[in-house]
Amino acid sequence: MAAKKAASRKKPQIPFAYKLVLNQWLLSLFGVTRFEDLAGHLRNEKLEGLDENNIHHFHHALTAQLFNLTYLPTELLLEYDQNIVKHTQRLNDRRVTRGEDPIVWKYFQYLTLLFTEIYLDRYFSDWALTRQIVPFLCHDIEA
Repeated sequence: MAAKKAASRKKPQIPFAYKLVLNQWLLSLFGVTRFEDLAGHLRNEKLEGLDENNIHHFHHALTAQLFNLTYLPTELLLEYDQNIVKHTQRLNDRRVTRGEDPIVWKYFQYLTLLFTEIYLDRYFSDWALTRQIVPFLCHDIEA
C-alpha cells in the first residue's frame, strides 16, 4: 500500500487549466493557449459598451488583434457579437423599465458570452463540435 502511495506521488501534476478541455479547445480557435493571451488587450475600460452601429468595442479589438483566424472568420465573430448584443438589449429593456441600470459587459464577461456563442453554434450545427473536439482531446491525451 505504501508503494502505491509513493507511485502516485511521483506522477507529474497537470495544471488545472489544462484539465479544462473545452476551454483549451476554445482558446485554440483564437490561436492562443492561455486566457491571459486573449484577454490581455481587452482589459481597458474604454472598450466596454457599443459603438454607433451596436457592435461591441471588444469585437473591434479582437478582430484587430486576431485578423487572420482560420476557424473564426471576422464575419462569424460579428454574428456572435450581434447575438450577444441582441440578448443584452432584451435584458436591458426589462432592466430599464424597472428603473435599473443597463448591463455593460466587462471583458471577461464578454469573452464568456462569446465562448458560449461559439460552443452552442458548433454543438447544434451538424455535430461540428464533436468532430473538432474529439481529435483535440485525443491529441491532449497522447501528449
